[in-house]
Amino acid sequence: MLIPLPADTLIQLDLLNGEHYYRRGYSYDMIYKKPELKNAIADYQKSIELGFEVSDSYYNIGLSYLFTKDSTALFYFKKSLEVNPNNNKAIILLEQCKKMIANKHK
Repeated sequence: MLIPLPADTLIQLDLLNGEHYYRRGYSYDMIYKKPELKNAIADYQKSIELGFEVSDSYYNIGLSYLFTKDSTALFYFKKSLEVNPNNNKAIILLEQCKKMIANKHK
């Protein structure tokens, strides 16, 4: 059972505020971990659609996929870097993700 988050109320009050979706997605990542990653990803995608923290949202989606060892993480780290080429966190995790995939196929 999901516990209502304060962001749920804020989203109900302002459906077009990307920050609320971003914060709820982050909360799912931090509180629920693996079972709720799909909800976190959906909220990050909504925040991107609304133009809020686009690079960080792509990065956090990448983290969510990396957490489950899903190679889709590569795509999202690359998207993060397209928006912000100086995102050092994305650069580092993109390289780690590439190594993880290469080792998986050995």
